[in-house]
Amino acid sequence: LSRNKKPHIALICGKTSVVLQDLYSALEDFADCYRFTEYRTNLLDRQAIITALEKCNNKFDLSAIIRGGGPGLEIFDDVASAEASLSLQPIVVTAIGHAQDDTLLQQLADQQFTTPTALGTYLREMVSSVRYPASAPDLISQQQNQPKPVLASLMHPLVFIIFAFTLLVLGILLGINLW
Repeated sequence: LSRNKKPHIALICGKTSVVLQDLYSALEDFADCYRFTEYRTNLLDRQAIITALEKCNNKFDLSAIIRGGGPGLEIFDDVASAEASLSLQPIVVTAIGHAQDDTLLQQLADQQFTTPTALGTYLREMVSSVRYPASAPDLISQQQNQPKPVLASLMHPLVFIIFAFTLLVLGILLGINLW
């Protein structure tokens, strides 16, 4: 993106899936900043998934396995499919199901997105951070100006007080005047 090169992304999804609409909708006007190649396959068939993964090996900047939620996600717990994803180069991401879904394939991916929409949002934010780099420091400063949790703000003085009290008690027990 920073060299004005469009990253080439493989999108592995179901044959009749409409889930790519979620991804493209989340990308908004930034979809043209990427080159997408769709691999539509039967995501209920282990061998079809492995074949789609093998077709993507070393041909793309990123390969994404995308599927909505619902029944049939147990296919992504298949060890052979998961092993095939491990050999894929260079990067494999998943956008499978809903936030509560967690499969073996998702756990082994280089990056896991909770939904296809979340992947689209991430890709949109990547383009935005390259095109509008001034907004990135603004986000950092906003995070730094956030109030810290009470325990974190008390941590340093609390540690000091405990340390001083411990020294005082040790001094009294050993008969040493620390003052």
